[in-house]
Amino acid sequence: MIASTGFCSARVTPRDLFEEACSGLNLKGGTISVDDSVLDKPYSQLMAFVGHFWSGKHHGVVKGINLITLYYTDPHGHHQPLDYRIYDKAANKTKNDYFQEMLAEVLAWGLQPALTTYQFLITGQTR
Repeated sequence: MIASTGFCSARVTPRDLFEEACSGLNLKGGTISVDDSVLDKPYSQLMAFVGHFWSGKHHGVVKGINLITLYYTDPHGHHQPLDYRIYDKAANKTKNDYFQEMLAEVLAWGLQPALTTYQFLITGQTR
């Protein structure tokens, strides 16, 4: 598992996550889902990636880190996160841009999904 190999002390790349998660998954014919979560950081001062984001949990804008995760469920119902991004306002990208990057990556790495779903606006608007 990633956690047992020094997850907290080493930088885990999206490719590392994909390689670890793929064991036990059928990479053909499943469903890709993408979702974002806000990790609350109400007391942070000068912390990288902290901004103000809409939180479904709080039903309003909160101070935190926005984590965008690409999940995969194979045809047998096994599921794992395969890719991620931390939203960086300085990068001047939308959530749609991050989603497209992650989708292109996992397809290039060999994933062959049958369906893609998402839970945030893919219109190019930022939230």
